Amino acid sequence: MTRPLAVAFAIPALLAAVHAAPLRADDTGADTVAIARIDGTHARLAVASGRAVLVDVRYPDQRALGHAARDLAVPYDQIAAHAGELPAGKQLIFYCSCSHEEEALAAARAMPDPHDPRLAVLVGGFDAWRRAGGAMAEEASWEGVFRVADPPVGWGKTPTEHGRCRYARDSTVAASGRWSGCVTCGPPDSSSRSLPGFSQRIDVGALRGRIVTLEARVRTEGVTGAALIWLGLEDHRARLISYARSDSIAVIGTQPWRSVGLQIAIPAEAEKLDFGMSMVGAGRSWLDDVTLTAEPGGGRPRTRLVVANPGFEH
Repeated sequence: MTRPLAVAFAIPALLAAVHAAPLRADDTGADTVAIARIDGTHARLAVASGRAVLVDVRYPDQRALGHAARDLAVPYDQIAAHAGELPAGKQLIFYCSCSHEEEALAAARAMPDPHDPRLAVLVGGFDAWRRAGGAMAEEASWEGVFRVADPPVGWGKTPTEHGRCRYARDSTVAASGRWSGCVTCGPPDSSSRSLPGFSQRIDVGALRGRIVTLEARVRTEGVTGAALIWLGLEDHRARLISYARSDSIAVIGTQPWRSVGLQIAIPAEAEKLDFGMSMVGAGRSWLDDVTLTAEPGGGRPRTRLVVANPGFEH
């Protein structure tokens, strides 16, 4: 089974790290009640001794890619409604996959008594639990969660909250050929954390020490944020170790087809390369003519890498 992506974004930390500006707990306007913090090692020991239970506050699609074994699952914006179902007499350690534990803090502060000394957040979230050697569970592959087999085939479709976005092949708008990939999203609400978009992943063991270039055509209509292309690298433990994003050439508002590109160096510890396009905010974005190329290096010539369904013709 494919290793979990373990990203944020009530979604994939890859996409959160790639596109979202860090959202700190104080930025949300939430109550500033101090909540205890616990690191991965101490959390693992507390759970093993029976003194504590972990509570995963991420959304189900993100959880399916990997979570702590024998934990509880309650999305952070549903904690208040389900607080009475959490076990009494144990420390409750909330965790997420956020940059600064934002969702875990929001969950703890939504409890009936946020001053309860039993409440804590896991510093570093899910990644900290894995680094500490905590027991893991995985319910679905990346390909299943991201619906790679659905049209347009070969492309992962980032799950979004409450069906806010839809993915499709579009025969009315194409940079070349007959089709393009299109994502259409309504306005995000206050609980939205996902960044919708198309993505793929490949093994990069044979590409270590080389530079990889991603190029694509992007078009937008009424995008309130921006459409960006991105590259992210994972190590053998599915941890994000490097990323690149097209900030300087983001496609904003309503724009005709534009060619965008960026590069990333493949270090020795890299195992997987994730790449694609994501959209911030509402609107429509199209993707077409995607190419991935390994630049010359290590005595090897420039090489075109395989991208599944690069023109969205299938």
